[in-house]
Amino acid sequence: MAWQQWRTTLGIRNDWSKIINKDFLYGQNYEQHDQATTGRVGLNYLFNNGISPYFTWAQSFQPVAGLSRDQQPFKPSRGELDEFGVKY
Repeated sequence: MAWQQWRTTLGIRNDWSKIINKDFLYGQNYEQHDQATTGRVGLNYLFNNGISPYFTWAQSFQPVAGLSRDQQPFKPSRGELDEFGVKY
């Protein structure tokens, strides 16, 4: 989206994952299903000289395969990013 010299980026994402783990040593199999909705927002200002300060905020999601010692699936890894900078 644009308004005068401002530029905005908005995003939303929904991920699903299915991990199938086969344990040939003990003959056990398990499936792990994970789902997450993440978002992203970006904002920058375009100066006439080509310099553009910006801010970005984003979330991340990554499934983790495997089982804990008590045979429970690991929880997905989640992250968050805040970034400030200048582009030319």
